[in-house]
Parts: sequence; structure tokens; C-alpha cells
Amino acid sequence: MIHKPGCSFVLWLGLAMVTGCAEQQVAAVRPGDELVWLPDGPTYVSSLPARCDGKVAVNHGQIAAVAPLPFDFDRANLRPDATDVLDCVARAEIDQPTAVRVQGNTDSTGTADYNQGLGDRRAMASAVYLQQQGVPAQLMTTESYGESNPVASNASAEGRALNRRVNIVPAND
Repeated sequence: MIHKPGCSFVLWLGLAMVTGCAEQQVAAVRPGDELVWLPDGPTYVSSLPARCDGKVAVNHGQIAAVAPLPFDFDRANLRPDATDVLDCVARAEIDQPTAVRVQGNTDSTGTADYNQGLGDRRAMASAVYLQQQGVPAQLMTTESYGESNPVASNASAEGRALNRRVNIVPAND
């Protein structure tokens, strides 16, 4: 976590955005890093329940899941821990509609073509769930990175598990 008094900035899903503090050095941020909200930052969506703290980020009218949604090996069905996050994203989307990209990813097990399709199915399952919770379909774009965007090494079981995910990011990222 990065915090320097007098500077307002937010760590957001691998991006560092700095406002009003040009001389501030910002460390590299990786997917899944903790999001930092400062008191002088943008207004937070106030109707989100406390259970959504740390699951969804709202910044300057943009919404994102703070951490990737996990998936089991060779599966596109949503796990309970993923639906908990999606419920929070849906609530934020209903309160403050904004376009998001739902990005499916896989580990490198299997062929590239198969993994591209599996990433599509994961993204679609997440988007359909959001739509069932009341998020308008026109606010979501699904895309698959298949195995091409790993966040960890595919050489270990732990790394492969981290690569099996869906990211929900603002549409303009």
C-alpha cells in the first residue's frame, strides 16, 4: 500500500493514477494489490454494504472489481467467492452505471484455441450473472485473453490457479 500525505492517489488494478502531486514516485502495482482510498479522494458509492469493502472500487465514476474472480480448473461456472464479488459489482453498477470490460483468462493447460474459448465462457458467465442482478447488458463488454495474459508462472499449481480468473475493469482502461 502506498500513501504520502498531501498527495491524492489511488492504486487501481495495476494502474497508478496521480493527481496534484507530479513529483511523487509511484511504485509498480500488480493485479490484486490492495486499493487505497484517501479522505480527499472521489466520492465512494455510499449504498454499498459493508461486506463489499475491499471487493469493488469506485473512482471518478468508474467501477472495477478490486481482485480477480477465481475459477476452478477447466471450469467456467461461478464459485461462491466470485458471486460475492459480482454481487458487490452489480450493486455499484446499479447505483452508478458505468461501462465495464469483463475479461476472461486461463492458465496454459490445454491448447491456445481451447483456452481462448474457456476465457470467453468465463467472461460470459460473469456478465450473465451481472445482468441477472440488474446490470444492463449494454454496460458490459466481454473479452477473452485465454492463456495470453498470465499474472503468475504456469509452472506451478499455485501460479496456474492465479491465472484462472476474470477481471472486471473500467471500459476505458
